[in-house]
Amino acid sequence: MAEKEDNTASKEAAPAGSGSKSVLMVGIVGLVLVAANAGVTLFVNKMVFEQSLAETLAHLQAGTLDAPAAADPDQPPIYVDLDPPITVALEHDGEVGYLQAKMDFLVRDPKAEELLRTHTPAIRNALVFLFSSQKYDDLRSEQGKEQLRKQTLEAVRKTLKELGVNVRIEDVFFTSFIMQ
Repeated sequence: MAEKEDNTASKEAAPAGSGSKSVLMVGIVGLVLVAANAGVTLFVNKMVFEQSLAETLAHLQAGTLDAPAAADPDQPPIYVDLDPPITVALEHDGEVGYLQAKMDFLVRDPKAEELLRTHTPAIRNALVFLFSSQKYDDLRSEQGKEQLRKQTLEAVRKTLKELGVNVRIEDVFFTSFIMQ
């Protein structure tokens, strides 16, 4: 019984707030680990991108890049979504309007899907510039939307070609098109 009293006494003698200090230390250590993980991830992604770019440039200089393969209609369609949607500001009657578009690309080669996902930042950049240069009133009509769809497909193909990426994109579909 005396041992139990000594144990209780030692718990009472612990300084108040020592539990909150250990929680704070665990939080700080967790934050440091998350920051380190983010840094390592960014570094590795940069290295992989630079290596891929160097290989592509070497193939381009050597003239060993293959021409895009013709679409094989026997292959099932693969729809590659560009997520999150692209949102840009447009001028509308002297005020700011917005366009938000979500789209899927049609490919038939799984490698094309992988390449589209790899180069999503470059594709998104090209599309942000394309979309933000549009006129709000032009996009209200079906013809305006169709014209933007064609320009989108052309811009993506051009962007990938400039990167030396050999991929066949058959089409692009707007799966959401919101203007306000």
